[in-house]
Amino acid sequence: MCGICGYINTKTDNNFAKIIEKMIFCLNRRGPDDNGNWIDPQNNLALGHTRLSIFDLSSKGRQPMSSASERFIITFNGEIYNFLELKKILINKGCKFYTETDTEVLLNLFEYFKFEKSLSMIEGMFAFALWDKKFKKLYLARDRFGEKPLYYYKNKNDQSLFIFASELKSLISHPNFVKKINKMAASLMLRYSYVPSPLSIYENVFKIQPGHFLEIDVNDKKLKFNTPRSWIEKSENFDSEVYNDEKKTIQTLEDLLVQNIGLQKQADVNVGVFLSGGIDSTLIATLMQKLSNNKIETFNISLNEKSHDESEYANFVAKSIGSNHNKILINKKKALEIIPELPQIYCEPFADSSQIPTTLISSETKNKVTVALTGDAADELFGGYNRYKYAPQIFNFRNKLPNFLVKFINNYFFSNKDNSSMYINNFLKIFIRNSKINKIDQEKILKILKIFSKNTKLEMFLELISIKDNFSNFQKYKDLDIVQLLNFEWDENFSYSQNMMNVDIQSYLPDDILVKVDRAAMYYGLETRVPYLSKSISTFAKNLPLKYKIKNNQTKWILRKILEKNIDIKKIDHPKTGFSIPLNNWLKEDLKSWSEKVLSKSNIEKYGYLNYEKVNHLRLEHLKSNNYSYTNLWNIIMFQTWLENYL
Repeated sequence: MCGICGYINTKTDNNFAKIIEKMIFCLNRRGPDDNGNWIDPQNNLALGHTRLSIFDLSSKGRQPMSSASERFIITFNGEIYNFLELKKILINKGCKFYTETDTEVLLNLFEYFKFEKSLSMIEGMFAFALWDKKFKKLYLARDRFGEKPLYYYKNKNDQSLFIFASELKSLISHPNFVKKINKMAASLMLRYSYVPSPLSIYENVFKIQPGHFLEIDVNDKKLKFNTPRSWIEKSENFDSEVYNDEKKTIQTLEDLLVQNIGLQKQADVNVGVFLSGGIDSTLIATLMQKLSNNKIETFNISLNEKSHDESEYANFVAKSIGSNHNKILINKKKALEIIPELPQIYCEPFADSSQIPTTLISSETKNKVTVALTGDAADELFGGYNRYKYAPQIFNFRNKLPNFLVKFINNYFFSNKDNSSMYINNFLKIFIRNSKINKIDQEKILKILKIFSKNTKLEMFLELISIKDNFSNFQKYKDLDIVQLLNFEWDENFSYSQNMMNVDIQSYLPDDILVKVDRAAMYYGLETRVPYLSKSISTFAKNLPLKYKIKNNQTKWILRKILEKNIDIKKIDHPKTGFSIPLNNWLKEDLKSWSEKVLSKSNIEKYGYLNYEKVNHLRLEHLKSNNYSYTNLWNIIMFQTWLENYL
């Protein structure tokens, strides 16, 4: 796992070495073990790399690296899990190898196979830049789910310059980078808590979208940019016959998990598992322990606030599977100390509050291992979020009611917000089977009230995933939404739940979940791997009928069936908390003075992007009410602190 960067400047530039070294320095936390650069002054190109050594820890693994024929040069971030299998294929074709790295295998694939064919052969996570000396082309590519980040800068007013990097801080260190806030992206961040791809917070900066690549021609010292396109084969399907038999379906997925966990636990360094005690990570840890001769290392955070502490479930799992468990006690003081550092860790406005415990567990885990497997992506692939089961039920019920009654219900509940949790709970117990909605906090209760008034499935979904209240001065962008940005079309052949999952897989997963973990872990030189996102498992999940995902009102039904073969699943089956912290209370207590300073009138008006009167009203309402949303407030705070650090 590493950091990559580089640039092309077709104008005369005698500072390639100085500039690329500066860009590399900004990525040193992603790759603390080594760094290198490669400069081609004839073609005005510089490539940079910082290395976190995982395979072949010797200096032979240094990048940028040349292929056997020296036609290709690569700067690569990621892991190719099936590199040994690919290596055998290449050896049979006469290829010679000089290192034990997966980078060399990837690089030499391009010697024997076409670019897109090579990408389709890979099982892994990656972001890389590949220079083809023969045809003078630069390729930027990203893995199918966007596990590894890749930004690029292309100013339409300056076609001579192109810059790319793993993180924005490296990109903006280039002396010719022009800082200008993308107001559309900022508005979307305040609405969704993250900046969705392909946008970035800066104008003229974009993200390579998951499963896409960008091709740049530099012939005759002119840059020609081809439209980024997908490299994923459309024919990636799974044998539908498997799904006709329940036992066979369950066993097939278990076999795939075992196979891919086996691949992903390979490394020349110590490997562990993030263990929350939930279904997803428990299954990963359980199967990994069964595949290991020695006790594996598992890691979990324990909070003093019992309402947000899941450590008892993780402890039970660790004892059941026999892992060497590391319970990391995080007190309030330690958690609060990391908050001012978040803008440096994420380098783009980001407000998923679980970034705090993720950052803390990453810092502690690095003390024992260099690689950690996670249970991320199971929710999106196998129907784990409550909205996947509740939204269709709410919509179906709401659709049976006349509009006047819907209006009456909404008016009644909104006029009784303080007691709405009790009212909604009783209401849903009558109309939605097996409801556990009383476990959900007031913010989510208010969200249910809002979606109940929507007329279509799409409107309801957009309400579920967004914060509609506008506290910025970006009024012209207030109606833009994720689905429009993705150019996503609801497929009538899919269920409501499956359409929601598909949108989340394209946006929420790569731009929130994977960003949260990658930036936090790599800030401490820790590599994280996500077995659920392997090609075979994700293809299996994409084609898996909904009845195996949500059944008997249970989410992730098929994962539960595999897990219950190994442990007493009833001991860990608890309401989903989402790696949460008591941020609502912290903002009223320990973070009160800090947040007041961040959101002061002088501070907000200094930049002019937020509406002080609206923001201050929100802050005061939050302080005096037990039921007022804090997510709005946290989004604004994270945006404002980012402005202070980067403008």
